Amino acid sequence: MNIEIIGVGKLGSTVAFVLLPIADKIILTDIKDLSGELLDLKHAAKGLGLTTEITLTKEKNPDYVILCAGRPRMDEKDILDDNYITIVPILEDLTNRISPDTTVVVMTNPVEKMTKFVSEILKCKVVNPEEELMKIRDNKELGWEIVKSKGYSNWGPSVSVLNLIENQLETRC
Repeated sequence: MNIEIIGVGKLGSTVAFVLLPIADKIILTDIKDLSGELLDLKHAAKGLGLTTEITLTKEKNPDYVILCAGRPRMDEKDILDDNYITIVPILEDLTNRISPDTTVVVMTNPVEKMTKFVSEILKCKVVNPEEELMKIRDNKELGWEIVKSKGYSNWGPSVSVLNLIENQLETRC
């Protein structure tokens, strides 16, 4: 399974790490230089005894695209405006590279509104891991509490993506 992660900051890099065991290939995409991230993840995969290929080369028709690009949580109106501006060129690029069989997982905040926006533009399955995240958090909205303490939330959301993909794979079999 090929997984492209767009936006490889704190959340995107954690998502990449968590998905190493289930991916055949992870494609890292960002506007910044990812050469250090690439090496670090390759070493992590090797240290875990995994053969996951990690690359910076975009390709057509990945099985999953994990959309993490954008600013972290802040005032919802500001983040919505900023992240729309960030997401539009990404979606333009994706329309030329994905197939109807690609699943896009939206993690860009505000997740619910961004998922709706992305699903209106892309001709594929668009989901978000919110339901899985709420299971992990015992159905409590703890995101802001985590953000107030450490400035961002990455581990729980990353595992929610893993759970979402694994559940989809189970239902396909």
